Amino acid sequence: MKPILLDGSNISLAGFGGGKLTSLATLAQMVHCLLANGFTPYTIFDASFKHRISESSRGRSDFNDLTKQLSEYFQMSPAGEAADLFLLQLALELKCPVVSNDSFKNYGKMTGNSLHYEGGAVPIYNYQMMAGVVLLPDLKIRRTVGLDEKEPANIEAAFSSPPPKENAPSNAGFLKRPPKVRQDPPSDNAADKASVTDEEMRGIGRVITRFVSAGSVGGVQDLGRRLQVHRNNYLKRSGSNDKSQLTWFGFAKLSEFLSARFPEHGFADKKGDFEK
Repeated sequence: MKPILLDGSNISLAGFGGGKLTSLATLAQMVHCLLANGFTPYTIFDASFKHRISESSRGRSDFNDLTKQLSEYFQMSPAGEAADLFLLQLALELKCPVVSNDSFKNYGKMTGNSLHYEGGAVPIYNYQMMAGVVLLPDLKIRRTVGLDEKEPANIEAAFSSPPPKENAPSNAGFLKRPPKVRQDPPSDNAADKASVTDEEMRGIGRVITRFVSAGSVGGVQDLGRRLQVHRNNYLKRSGSNDKSQLTWFGFAKLSEFLSARFPEHGFADKKGDFEK
């Protein structure tokens, strides 16, 4: 997996008319697109970007979750330092390209897709996003994103799938490779036989905790949607399919999985609401 830096503020605001942002769906699409094409994206936001997002919106809670739960991949530039400058210096140091539609004209001259900056060349890859399609012409990427990939809540699941084969640059600071996680040991229990990594189970747990904390709004359909990327990762790794009847992490129904692995939330007492 090749590291690549994202201009988080620029991408999140792409096509936005003004006012307060309410969703990070645009950023989610870009992250999923790059992960699917062999890149590990690391996102840098302006230090003040949080205040561009409506405080009462889903976008604000998603932003908080990303910068806290996935701080290795999503960070804000240091307070008082220009975000563009921080991004370019990091790109130069790590020899990483940057995805942004910013011209960075205050920092150097562009030749083709390279910015001549501080005696070096930083590749700047422009992008287009329209009708659910992400285009990165310089990388020869054109990808239609799925509905679940427009949900920032699913980003965590995408990053918690099996770690990449290649290490990120050793001097990357926060750009270090996620630790390997062990597989659950074999057991007679269906839950233990499901090849869900410890890291994925923690990610699933965080999704469920946020769902419960929000009052379980949306019921089983909403929770199932939030867990869809985790589920897809499990199906690909385990080789399971709909015919196996064990598609919910080794269980036939979401309700069975929730009751067995997360009894502390009392799902067994409201089983009828989670029969899926």
